Parts: sequence; C-alpha cells; structure tokens
Amino acid sequence: MGVGARSAQAFVRTKASSGKPLYWSSGCVHVVAAAEGSPDVPEDLETPVIPKVLANWTTAMAGCAYMKLLYDSKPVANHEVGYDGTNIVKFRQDKWCRPKTEDAPEKCYPAAAVGITTVFYVDKADAKDDGRLLDADIELNGVNFRFAVEGQTTDQTPNQIIADVENTLTHEVGHLLGLDHTCNDDPQNPTFDGAGNRVPTCGTVAVTQTMQDATMFAFQEDGELKKSSLEPDDVAGACDAYPIAKDPKQCKRVDVGGDGCGVVSGRRGGSGFGGGLVLGFGLILGLFWSWRRRG
Repeated sequence: MGVGARSAQAFVRTKASSGKPLYWSSGCVHVVAAAEGSPDVPEDLETPVIPKVLANWTTAMAGCAYMKLLYDSKPVANHEVGYDGTNIVKFRQDKWCRPKTEDAPEKCYPAAAVGITTVFYVDKADAKDDGRLLDADIELNGVNFRFAVEGQTTDQTPNQIIADVENTLTHEVGHLLGLDHTCNDDPQNPTFDGAGNRVPTCGTVAVTQTMQDATMFAFQEDGELKKSSLEPDDVAGACDAYPIAKDPKQCKRVDVGGDGCGVVSGRRGGSGFGGGLVLGFGLILGLFWSWRRRG
C-alpha cells in the first residue's frame, strides 16, 4: 500500500486560525545550530546529528515532495529564539525557559516537555498567504532530561529520563515542517487528520497503532530510538504540504523585514513525558500558546 493510500490514517497538519494548514512558501528551509550545543553529550556528538536529521527528512520526502531542509554549517553564538528569520536548534541547560526579551517576559515551559518548537506564521484569514511559515525555532530540554547520542551521555543526574537527540529532534523537525501530533493532547482544541477526521485524544482506545508508530506521535519512552526513522504517515504529511506538482522552483530565506504587515502568530508545540497513560507513555503537556504581533 502506498504512502498516499495510508495518509489519512495518522498525519495531522498544524493550522492557522482560519483552518488553513501551515506551509513554507520556499522550496527549502535553512536550519542552524546554537554554538553552545549540549554538555550532556561527550565530544560534541550532538553536532552532526542535526544535519543528519535534516537529511533524513529530505531524503524521505524526495519521492513526493519538493521541500529540502538545509543545514547552515556555521553555528551561531549568543543567539536567542524569536521571530528573526533564523531557524535555530538550541539546547536549554540552566533553565527550561525562554529568557526575557524587549518584547516579551520570560516564558517557562512544562517540565514534561523534552522539546518545544515555536513556529511563526501569517495568521490572517483574508490574506493570500494565510498560513505561510516565517520562522521556526527548536528548543531542547536539558534541564529535566539527560540527552544522549547512541546511548552516550555525560549527565549523571539521578532519576532523569534519557532523551536521544536524534529521536527527539526528528520529531521536532516535523513540527518545523508544519506537522502536528497524531493524537490530540489538548482536547479543548480539536485537531483533524489529512482526511478531515477528528483526531482522537491521546491516551484513549481510539488511538491506533499506526498513530503510535509515527514519528509525530506525542509520546516517547526512556531512551527511545524509533522516532529517528520516519514512518509512511509522517512522510505523507510532509508530501501533502509540499507536493512536487506545486514546486515553487526557488530556494530562498524568509525576509522577515518584509513580513511585518498584517498579523503574525507564534505557536509552540512540544513533546516529552508526564504521568503514565497508554502503553506506559506519558501525557505530553504540549499545549500551543499563541501571541500576535501587528506591524
């Protein structure tokens, strides 16, 4: 059975307020690492994981999608997350919070979330580019989790769950592409799959094995590795967003200076662990917080 035939089973796309799915308008997205990396992993082993994850997504999508994820090989130092056109991967080690900025107070995240991806997008129903992604930042929780690469970690903090960098980052890059969880971790805000079916609430019997197997499933286990490899439903979601037939045939960075008019929204989704639910997994406090900026 092909990817397209199975796609309605699990994939979910994140949507703007109007219900339009989010998307990047360019044929590529550039991603860069924060220079500080993670002290949890010996010999900077986490550094090559980032381009590997981007390449894995690009290769998996190649048969049905035009999107390419590109790695900027020079890490950036002293750079914070925010709406600035730089799509950064940043480990948080001292405090699981986004620091205070000139525009916003400090924002701390749920301790149960091992990763948070913030996406900024046009959120204006009557705009031609409603739902267009403008910026995406990934933050990884080294405060409440021990990060590891191929089982190697220097963090000996007792009673902390091990989070594999590739496993976690592969899931978060799915959010960067505009994909949502395959089960709904916020029942007050229903989500819908690629066929328009309401997505079942996490932890209920309606969550299928296909949903649980997907990289975009909202839970992971201690030391889990299986999200590192993409499932057909993950690829189907990306290909639904970026079908080859609609290839813009251009690769350029977003000019955020030219996107100040209209309404820009930011949305955060996370993945992690919490109290036990189905199959020993935990409830992820991956709620989405939104804010708006007017130019």
